[in-house]
Amino acid sequence: MKRPQLKPLLLSSTLLSLAGLSLIAAAPAMAQQAAPQANEESDVVIVTGTRIAREGYVSSSPITTIDAEEISRKQPVDVEEVLRAMPQFLPGNGGQVNNGSSGTSTLDLRGLSTPRTLPLIDGKRMVAFDPNGLFDVTAIPLALLERVDVVTGGASAVYGSDAVAGVVNFILNDDFKGVQLDTSYSITDHGDGEVENIQGTMGAGLDDGRGNVVLSIGYANKEAVYQTRGPGSATPGGSFTTNPTATDAPGPLGDAQFDANGNLVPFYQGFDFNPQNLYQSPQTRWNATALAKYAITDNVEAYSRF
Repeated sequence: MKRPQLKPLLLSSTLLSLAGLSLIAAAPAMAQQAAPQANEESDVVIVTGTRIAREGYVSSSPITTIDAEEISRKQPVDVEEVLRAMPQFLPGNGGQVNNGSSGTSTLDLRGLSTPRTLPLIDGKRMVAFDPNGLFDVTAIPLALLERVDVVTGGASAVYGSDAVAGVVNFILNDDFKGVQLDTSYSITDHGDGEVENIQGTMGAGLDDGRGNVVLSIGYANKEAVYQTRGPGSATPGGSFTTNPTATDAPGPLGDAQFDANGNLVPFYQGFDFNPQNLYQSPQTRWNATALAKYAITDNVEAYSRF
């Protein structure tokens, strides 16, 4: 009587075991179906860049650019006044750093000397004013100056040994059309050092825009400012001269000196050079610049610079 009751139990246990095996087998199958979905979602790749290209870092050497708006805010008489305020430049010859010179202004990048700094106009070399190949930047018309590109890294591999310190490229606006008059006037707090600047510019297009002609004429005048105008200009120090027939006292007397009467006097007699030294050199300058260009074909252009 008990044997017939065992058959249903065996059958039910068999069915339960088969159902469990089917569930276990279904789990890997579900995992295998999810894999293609992951591959489809990975088609989009997001890359975060740390070096974003921007102006000044798209060349082999870094470039610092000064545009016409910044130049206009400074109201300079010549371009040397703008560049002198940049940290890359050291004083060369200029309106505030020369003393009895020819009135020219030169550039000096990083103190590597003026002959190692190459100035260009529209990427081309200009005629030098002396045998050393130096160029006077005061000849550049501010009214036509579009921007200044300063290559702050050495460029001798491209331009030669005169560009070891770098290159200063002055870009002129040869597409100017119309008439423009620029004037400025400045004076110091002491009532001296007057600076006058007047520039007139006119330009016109040719042959339906294929060419253009520009003429700019400028006048600038700077009054001299001597170092004696300020307080403390006669303070001893720096430069000295001796009395006639004076003899230095040797040994422990140190800075004492015998004067013409044979008396021992302390220190050296100083000589005040400040009445001849200049804060601002006097200068009167006229300049004229003419630019012309004409597109002969789509790939050939004739141009002229005077």
